[in-house]
Amino acid sequence: MTGLTASALRVQQPPVGVAPDCEFTISVDHPHRLVRATLIGFFTPAEVERFAREEQAAVETLDCPKGEHRVLIDASQCQVHTREVAEAFARLASDPPIKARRIAVVANGTLHRIQTRRILDADRSAMFDTLADAERWILADAG
Repeated sequence: MTGLTASALRVQQPPVGVAPDCEFTISVDHPHRLVRATLIGFFTPAEVERFAREEQAAVETLDCPKGEHRVLIDASQCQVHTREVAEAFARLASDPPIKARRIAVVANGTLHRIQTRRILDADRSAMFDTLADAERWILADAG
């Protein structure tokens, strides 16, 4: 992270006792062996865990060989997260119960893109500015 200090990535947390302002949706595209997720707002580690459980449940419905599914995440409406939340997302990306063949993530904003790039597995993931570009890449090897 050239030129940025760790403090440059600090983000505001919701006040104690206030529910986080986040939501997510997950859908499955069976013909393309694709799980689509949209993440919005400011997550907590507990919300990341809930997302992980629901995403993996969606993967299990695809009925394809292990490691042959794809994941497309539209995080363009997400906030930069706390270190704890970023670490929870990193654990999910690095050690999921069923590892995806490809992961495409749409992210906006310089700090959000830096944080997302640090989380992704470079061998099977890519980050995009638009959903259309992410879809093109994720489906390029769909056959």
